[in-house]
Amino acid sequence: MSIIKIDDWVEKNGISIEVFSEPKPMTYPYPKTIDDVGNLFSEIIFKPPRRNSNRTYCAYLKDISIFSDGGLFDYSLRNQIEGFDGAGIPPYDNITIDNAIYLASRWGATNYWHWMAESLARLSLIKEKPDDVKYVINSIQSPFVKESLMTMGVDPKKCIEIDKSKSIICKHLILPSRMNDFDKDGLLFLRDKIKRSVVSDELSPKRIYISRKKTRSVENETEVMELLSRYGFVMVRCEELSFEDQVKKFYNAEVVVAPHGAGNTNLLFAKDNAKLLELRSPTYFGRTYYYLCNHLGFDYYSLYGRGKIPTTAKESSSSLQSNMNIDVLRLNKTLEFMGVKQ
Repeated sequence: MSIIKIDDWVEKNGISIEVFSEPKPMTYPYPKTIDDVGNLFSEIIFKPPRRNSNRTYCAYLKDISIFSDGGLFDYSLRNQIEGFDGAGIPPYDNITIDNAIYLASRWGATNYWHWMAESLARLSLIKEKPDDVKYVINSIQSPFVKESLMTMGVDPKKCIEIDKSKSIICKHLILPSRMNDFDKDGLLFLRDKIKRSVVSDELSPKRIYISRKKTRSVENETEVMELLSRYGFVMVRCEELSFEDQVKKFYNAEVVVAPHGAGNTNLLFAKDNAKLLELRSPTYFGRTYYYLCNHLGFDYYSLYGRGKIPTTAKESSSSLQSNMNIDVLRLNKTLEFMGVKQ
């Protein structure tokens, strides 16, 4: 049995699809920084060819089994259609549903960004749906999954979690194309719908520093906050807030300073023309929130912590979870460079 990529399977088998957009080049400016990065951005991290947006569509499938890690199995072809973790055969035990929408993604069960950008954003491609439709997701156990679904008008009781011990056989499955960092329209859809659904908090801060407790945390955070507090920044720990409270907290944000991490997803709800300064260790340059800021029309800035700035692609992704130590004099210089005044 072979594994077929979803796009190839759709093209080769005459599947009924509705196409919404074709790939387009994304010509965004390089990150703004005071760091001496040399050719790091132009030739290594953002080396040509620059990324294209994804092709977006909905496929309309019949008699499909969803199983294990979110893989799809087409009984007519006896082939698995691209799951997350390799090939497999659907378990014998199963449940059958008439109509479903597929919202699962690789890390959608536990990671806030991946859930929002790769799962929830797929709702932007759903134009019509049956009244009895179910929503197939990885898991509803993370509070932000349930709460964000409710904000988007989806009843959590209509969700079916993927169970590795059982197959979900769908007589009719709506399969939105995969979404990720490069899908501007899906992210703008979430921003618009969620900001209109949540009552704003007029007292929420205009300047926010996001604190991380575990990986990619700032080792000298006390020293960093002593400086940032003079600029009027307020510390926020996103993982301690409900989904709605995160939306409210960022509603009026004009400037956000944060290490790279899922809390930066909340830039989706910031004020128009906001700015992000992303702090990072010299061992990792994640591009997710660079793309998000450019999709939203925000200014994106980058500042490396202490250590040797990478000069190769391997060095720029040698350790994804490393903590960082920030030079506060350079942080202050960066804030001045951004036009942030005390």
